[in-house]
Amino acid sequence: MGRRLALLIATYLYDDAGLRRLTAPAHDAETLAAVLRDPEIGGFEVTTLVNEPNHRVGEAIADLYRDRRGDDLTLLYFTGHGLKDDDGRLYLATRDTRRDSLIFTAISGEQIDYAMEGCASRRKVLILDCCYSGAYPAGRLAKAGDDVHALDQFRGRGRTVLTATDATQYAFEGDRVHGEAPRSVFTRHLVEGLRTGRADLDGDGDITLDELYGYVYDRVVAEMPQQRPKRQDNVEGRTVIARNVNWSLPPHVGHALTSPMAGDRLNAVDTLDHLYRVGNGLVRARVREALLRLADDDSRMVSAAAAARLRALGADPPASPEPPEPAEPPERPEPAEPAGARALGPEPPAPAAPSESPETEAGGSAATTATATAPASSRADALTPPEASGPPPVPPRVPVAEEHAAAPGRQAVSPAAERSSPEASPPSGEPVSGRVAAGRPTLAFAGSAAAAVLNTLFGVAALVGAITYGNRDFSAAYDTSVSIAAGSWLLSPAALVAAFSGFVPARTGLVRAGLSPGRRLPFQLGIAGLLAAAVAGPPVAARTGLFGDIWIILLLFVVLLGVTLFAVAAWRISLWPAWAAATVGSLPVIWLAELLTRGALLGLPELVVHVELMRIAWYFRLRASYPLPAGRGMLTRRMLLLAGLAVASAAVTKWAASLASQGGSSSAHANDAVTSVLFLDDLLITASYLEPQARVWDPASGRLMRMIPGSMVEEHDSGIFSMALSPDRKLLATGHGDNKIRLWDVATGRLENTLVGHSQGLETLGTGPSPSVAGVSSIPALAFSPDGTILASGGVDTTVRLWNPRTGDSRQVLNAHNGFVEAVAFDTDGTTLASAGLDRTVELWDVKTSRTTGSLTGRFGDGGPLSGVTRAVFRPRHDRTIATNSLATTTVLIWDTSTRDVVTTVSGHTAGHVTALCYSPDGTILASGGYDHTIVLSDAANGRKIRTLTGHSGEVAALAFSGDGKVVASGGYDGTARLWDAATGRALAVLSTPVSPSPS
Repeated sequence: MGRRLALLIATYLYDDAGLRRLTAPAHDAETLAAVLRDPEIGGFEVTTLVNEPNHRVGEAIADLYRDRRGDDLTLLYFTGHGLKDDDGRLYLATRDTRRDSLIFTAISGEQIDYAMEGCASRRKVLILDCCYSGAYPAGRLAKAGDDVHALDQFRGRGRTVLTATDATQYAFEGDRVHGEAPRSVFTRHLVEGLRTGRADLDGDGDITLDELYGYVYDRVVAEMPQQRPKRQDNVEGRTVIARNVNWSLPPHVGHALTSPMAGDRLNAVDTLDHLYRVGNGLVRARVREALLRLADDDSRMVSAAAAARLRALGADPPASPEPPEPAEPPERPEPAEPAGARALGPEPPAPAAPSESPETEAGGSAATTATATAPASSRADALTPPEASGPPPVPPRVPVAEEHAAAPGRQAVSPAAERSSPEASPPSGEPVSGRVAAGRPTLAFAGSAAAAVLNTLFGVAALVGAITYGNRDFSAAYDTSVSIAAGSWLLSPAALVAAFSGFVPARTGLVRAGLSPGRRLPFQLGIAGLLAAAVAGPPVAARTGLFGDIWIILLLFVVLLGVTLFAVAAWRISLWPAWAAATVGSLPVIWLAELLTRGALLGLPELVVHVELMRIAWYFRLRASYPLPAGRGMLTRRMLLLAGLAVASAAVTKWAASLASQGGSSSAHANDAVTSVLFLDDLLITASYLEPQARVWDPASGRLMRMIPGSMVEEHDSGIFSMALSPDRKLLATGHGDNKIRLWDVATGRLENTLVGHSQGLETLGTGPSPSVAGVSSIPALAFSPDGTILASGGVDTTVRLWNPRTGDSRQVLNAHNGFVEAVAFDTDGTTLASAGLDRTVELWDVKTSRTTGSLTGRFGDGGPLSGVTRAVFRPRHDRTIATNSLATTTVLIWDTSTRDVVTTVSGHTAGHVTALCYSPDGTILASGGYDHTIVLSDAANGRKIRTLTGHSGEVAALAFSGDGKVVASGGYDGTARLWDAATGRALAVLSTPVSPSPS
């Protein structure tokens, strides 16, 4: 086995005066050295250098990589300051480093790269917890940008590189220092993950570099969102960096080991076997201890399974307290007696059947003799231990209470009989004693069949809906399919009520099973839960939509957990085998997944469950109360089938969505339209009217950071039509398709308040003498006042509302429009509010008095279909200037609010109308997006076009400038958000979101 060597370099003190002014790194290197040196955790040979000069550090790095073998593991850790020169080269600062002579007084990244390249070790780890600075002569800007690109400087085979960050926090311009940086927490979480073992994410007792990075990244970002660790590796296999010395059995295994139920302890044997096979030496030792305890269990079924598993794993079980007598010749009649004992239950009045005698012969399978027998329940067969060599254990005695076999007249059957197929055991006129039968099997079959038919109808309708979905104007076929899917899905619990009622054993069957009235409660809860879902489902769906309020969905899930209780009870009294109980018991989880994925599973997993229920009911209907097929293979196959169907149906739904994106009218694309964008410091927030969650992106890496809200949403069928960010950057307001406004805490993604007040609007569909009228819901416009005390909203109910964002109270309702209000905007000092609507007017309001001070009219069309104004923005620092679009023209209109006249127009778009407007923060540039898929940047003072940005393949829906005005963000109906350099027009990044499975 190769050596494990670590070199830890920490520099906290600097001779250079400029470096001394920077934030010193945390003193974590000594703690990390102790953890890595600990033979129980890291087992490294550790060398630590603290505040050493350049030549000493260089020698130590050379020694680390010199004369290494291929199976050695080397780890180089550096904490301190990293410096990037004008050409982008990285240097690690030591105590005697001088900023004006980096090449001779600092450790260059190239030197480390050369040393690693010449090292024969196939596993080389480099960890950099650096605070980076840019150093360049006074008066010259850095040519290499703000990122360090440390990972790019250490590429190579056999290397893993972890960095605490990749951005420069400081810049030296001569002797002047710009910037600031908080103290890094990277190493602290690194040490914590190794010392406590919490970085052992998969629980196998080993901490790999992948797990360590995942653990540290999550905690660093949670504590300091501005710090983004990075990683790259080019290593074959996994690299174990440490052992989890605090490893213990998972809680659910510990509970199972101490459970009074023999079935729970038996289930733990399989889990322990898996842990033994994947774990390290520590894990295997503790698993073996647990299996040895189970081998001494008072249940012979559990002890036999544990003993067989120990033999299979190469660990001898404890000696039996009652060793078997020497084997007798098989022809002697005496050995036939144990065969009778092997058949569970009270001693039968007649001798054992001859067919059972081979099980007692010396040539019998070890697996057969090691298998603990069970009553009519198939638990032992579902968890049969693997074949093992060695002498068979003593034939087990019959457990009484744990196997539910104490009821008078109940005779259990042997495992061989339990595994027999229906063909091998023809049905008889009366149930076999010990097998509990369904009370009304015909009702059970009819209810299961009805549920299967309804579920098939739901799947077909959901698939049709997925194919017809994807356009902004939803087709009649889509609406019909959604109605059919919702109705059939909501009716299926009612059909299952009938099925479950038919499966409940008759009163005599319950007595035979030994169930007191109190222990029959699971059956009652299962039926009551389905009945509650069937009764409450339709009104809930009518109020919130099929995929409605998340709390109501979770409440229904809790109610439906009675189905799982029903399945467990049916298994425990031997009404169903284990595979049937597990299949039916998974229904609540499948339903929850169906709700949260908005029908993406197409009902296929539920259909499997309903068909299995039909199959079970058919057995009982034929009075074939002989055991159903059992065994672990049956259970495994069904679980794999359910999982496979879930994946396949999700793929089919995605395929259907791709069909929708290729056909139909309007701008259907493979991704959801991005209809709102805004900057949150260095991050970008995007939203779609087709999706109820906003997405937070890191534009630099193109990575989706998180969602707002972070997990579930309050309402699943209400997309985001507008967004606004409070001036203090703490509160995000979103306007939804259910006429509600939601306020979110930006940092946590938590819902702070829901503002209710806007109502439904009316939209005229079609032309001619008798056009139809339809109700519509959305909040198209939101804006915060500059001081953040007022939130203005415009709705399809033709009103403008002013809200107190802190309390959620409605302060004022402004009525002047007679059409949808599509835009609201405050001027720079917050005294004037503008609202624009489809009634071809822009109303100007005095915020203090809530009275209109005038209107902008006359340039927004003649009242035809292409009339109205949907965009209005005030020019920063020019309170009397406002820019608007017009649905009747391709130009932007620049108005003087004091004279209420157009002072200039901005041209540049070639087709349709302007669909998005935004001024730069300093008011010098006006950006406009058009129906022609282009973005035009114009001089805000004279309207002269500066440049045209092209790249979108659909209508541009939203625009936003970054806080410094250097970057323009755009969102379009092509499903992408794009970032542009405002100065050059160069495309910087393209961000895309996956298509949602159902409309908002």
